[in-house]
Order: sequence, then C-alpha cells, then structure tokens
Amino acid sequence: MTRNDQKKWLLLIHQIPPKPNALRVKIWRRLQQVGAVAIKQSVYAMPFSEQSREDLSWILKEIVGGGGDGSISEARFVEGLTDEQVMALFQNRTRRRGGRRKCPGCAAAWMKLGPSISFKHRSGGPRKS
Repeated sequence: MTRNDQKKWLLLIHQIPPKPNALRVKIWRRLQQVGAVAIKQSVYAMPFSEQSREDLSWILKEIVGGGGDGSISEARFVEGLTDEQVMALFQNRTRRRGGRRKCPGCAAAWMKLGPSISFKHRSGGPRKS
C-alpha cells in the first residue's frame, strides 16, 4: 500500500479516573454508540470524517467534564497495525453486534471506510436495509 493509499484515522486517546465506575461505563457506551473500535486500552479509532471528529469531540468533553483527560489525533498506521487490521476490527464488531440495524454507529463507521471493503453477513450475501 502506497503512502497515498493509506487511510486516515481519528484516534481518541484518553485517561479516565478509576472511580467512579459510572464515568468509565458511560464513556465506553458512548464509544460503542458512535462505532469506535478499541486499538489498545484507552485508544479508540474511527475513520477520518467530520462526523467522527464531532462524535469524538463530544465524548472527549464528557471525559474532561468527568475529571479525565484526553486527545484526538489524526493518524495513519505506518508500522505494526495495518489499515486492513483496523478495518477488520470494524467488520468483526459489526458482525458481533448483529449487523447494521442493531449497531447503527458500527454501520456508520463501516460506511466511512469506503467501497474498498465488502461487508458480508454469515449468510454470505450483503444485508439489505
């Protein structure tokens, strides 16, 4: 994959206080709702888009409001994790969540990845909306 072919990602890197647990659970649920996937503990990725930036910005405000800290970064994967591996995380998450209807955030994030990915359900064919 050439440098120009690489996908651009948004990463939310955060640190949330261990207590209260409610804040950690709230942020985890918000990240699930918008379709972010965990790259590492406290590092979440979304395809680069204005909607993703807005979603992560709101989540970051909640983190900071709850006493935590964080950053949002634009990134490209150069070594280690590949774009294909990150895209597979989105695909696997969408499948685990029961497809596009049960996880609208997953589906939205999946669509931002572009036409280079084919989404197939267990039945072997694309799901019709």
